Amino acid sequence: MSTTMNVMEHLASEIGVRVGGTNAAHEAANYLQDTFSELGYDAELQSFKFEGYEVTRDWELDVLSHDIELDVAPVLYSESTPEGGVEGTLREAGTAYLVEDLFELPRYEIVDDDGEHLAYLLGNVDGAAFPIPSTEPQFVDTYGLISSDGMEWVDERLEAGDEVRVAFECGGKRVPNYVDHNVIATIEGTDKPDEEVVIGAHYDSAYEATGAADNASGVEALVNVAEYYAEHPPDRTVTFVAYGSEEWWLVGSRYYVNERKANGTLDDIVAKVNIDMAGGGELLNVWAGDGDIKTIAGDAVQQVLDDDEDRHYQGVISGSDHWPYYQEGIPVAMLIFWPYDQYHQPSDDLDQVSTKDIEDTTAIVKAIVDNLDRSPEFAGVEH
Repeated sequence: MSTTMNVMEHLASEIGVRVGGTNAAHEAANYLQDTFSELGYDAELQSFKFEGYEVTRDWELDVLSHDIELDVAPVLYSESTPEGGVEGTLREAGTAYLVEDLFELPRYEIVDDDGEHLAYLLGNVDGAAFPIPSTEPQFVDTYGLISSDGMEWVDERLEAGDEVRVAFECGGKRVPNYVDHNVIATIEGTDKPDEEVVIGAHYDSAYEATGAADNASGVEALVNVAEYYAEHPPDRTVTFVAYGSEEWWLVGSRYYVNERKANGTLDDIVAKVNIDMAGGGELLNVWAGDGDIKTIAGDAVQQVLDDDEDRHYQGVISGSDHWPYYQEGIPVAMLIFWPYDQYHQPSDDLDQVSTKDIEDTTAIVKAIVDNLDRSPEFAGVEH
């Protein structure tokens, strides 16, 4: 598919870091609108505003009691420490459920000499410290995220009864009225134009990440599917959405679903297929709801992957742009290659991405749509 072979490379290498709401993200949206237009679609940009966040100081964590430094990454929307940071003792403080069943992270509290709260540290259970926004930015507190190696070191010290005294500094500010865009392209169905399948992938990247696997690879697969259906019109109407600001916790997809609900067209959507990290992760994960969509997605995977290729099936959890649809009762299938060691890292570059995984994802998405068309008992959804 000559038109789309450079989509991932353009997003990840030529544009690079494209955090939602920034000029780089706007450049990516305009590029994708042009790409869909070249395929013959009447592509549109859907604009939305939200509250973003700007890092103003480095996140730093020194263990004063043991004279070492631990890697720590920003938790966006965090409140800043005072200039010079805070100093206190570290203790266990339960679990932070950023995304249930996906990011359930051990939590540690920094307290002063009187036991008063100063800040929280979260621990990645597997891998490097990675930047991530708070999933509940309405609650104001100070956070950092440490690596699994750092977390294990802390756990060992605390279990041994050591005092772990730290100095922690971070800085950032909330920024109102970030502007971003969803890119939308639709092809009308030849047989069932009133029944709609939405296929989507986010094009933004995480803070300081070039986002080759996450999620330029998913957009590559999305555009590949769009190119196919431009030449082979589907039975049902198919809408392709490249979402902005997914990394700010699904802002673009939430806005899109809210607008469809407000204008009375959400009930037209009979299924949602989402693509996140189409290449780069350890193995294909399929998150699908109960009922026909689960069977249809599973059959599509069986059609494409060899029997000896690992895959993992589970129910629907949050974490990407399928979630707002699922919350509205729409059948969803989410395709993601996970886990991924370079997640939200500057090292998430083109060298990490598997072309075969992208090709397989493209084929699976097409097979899901085709299986829907061949499934007259697939009755859609009641909201």
